[in-house]
Amino acid sequence: MKFFIYIFIAIFLFSCDGNNDFAISSGSPKITSLSNHITYPTDTLIIFGKNFPLNYDSAAIIFNDSVVIRKNDCLYWRANSIGLIIDEQIPSGYFYIVFGKDTSEKINLTVLPYPPLEIITVSSGYFKMGSTTGLEDELPIRNVYLTKTIEVSKKEITQRLYEFITKNNPSTIKDYALPVYNVSWLDAIIFCNKLSEKDGLKAVYSINDTIVVFDTTANGWRLPTEAEWEYLARAGSTMDVPVNIYSSVWFIENSGGMPKIGGQKLPNAFGLFDMSGNVCEWCWDAYAKYNPFDTINPIQNQGKERISRGGCFLDPKSYARYSSRRSPNNIVGIRLVRNK
Repeated sequence: MKFFIYIFIAIFLFSCDGNNDFAISSGSPKITSLSNHITYPTDTLIIFGKNFPLNYDSAAIIFNDSVVIRKNDCLYWRANSIGLIIDEQIPSGYFYIVFGKDTSEKINLTVLPYPPLEIITVSSGYFKMGSTTGLEDELPIRNVYLTKTIEVSKKEITQRLYEFITKNNPSTIKDYALPVYNVSWLDAIIFCNKLSEKDGLKAVYSINDTIVVFDTTANGWRLPTEAEWEYLARAGSTMDVPVNIYSSVWFIENSGGMPKIGGQKLPNAFGLFDMSGNVCEWCWDAYAKYNPFDTINPIQNQGKERISRGGCFLDPKSYARYSSRRSPNNIVGIRLVRNK
């Protein structure tokens, strides 16, 4: 007789919930805080609260009443915290937690289109380009005039952003927080165009196989010209090296032969980090002798190889000179600019 009573009680309890997800309620779910109210794809978001349902496999997080992240698809789901990786499909707006017939309150969340890119504005100006203390290819020294105000990425492009945009990471030492490197010049160009598309900007480069045409009037993201790079690196300095190279540059003597997370050394006077070290940086220009008569927004388009600037974590400090020029090596990354 007791056996039939137990069966009756079990049937009665489960019939109260159409989803057959029985759990003893300990109160309505409540969201108290977020690890970030502004997030981006590939970021980990942590939702803090209480009474998050543990026994409901059908529990989910609903974004804008359209995108559903199931409990089992989260990194973890605990009674007082939930961790999930932000997906490209998750929209800005609001979200709430739902299970059975119960829901939490709606919480606002901003989702950026891609991992953050810090930028600063640098005004037009002029400077002396080149050096008499370096190699022959740094001559002649000439007054160069740059007429465009530009926006510049404060740090070298991270592996996180590069991989999100291109779905590839060529870096030897892989870590989302490190600058990307081992990037070919053409792949850097493609990255610029893809990021411009994300931002709704006009692409700077037209690409036909390996032939690239540079539209200097477009407002999209691009590589700096060689003159722009040296202007940005010098940041008004008439010296050829940073005043305190150990405080502002990563090179072989202080890097341990490893790339470093951007922004750990002192910035230059424009607020830019790692211009002279960490990883080298691609420029638009071809590697060739300076034209002494090309002094207003100079660009060198003719040459077999493209030029990279700045030293890297495996270089001696001699490569940290602002005027140092080099043909490509493997440890080349990206710093972005765009016309303001």
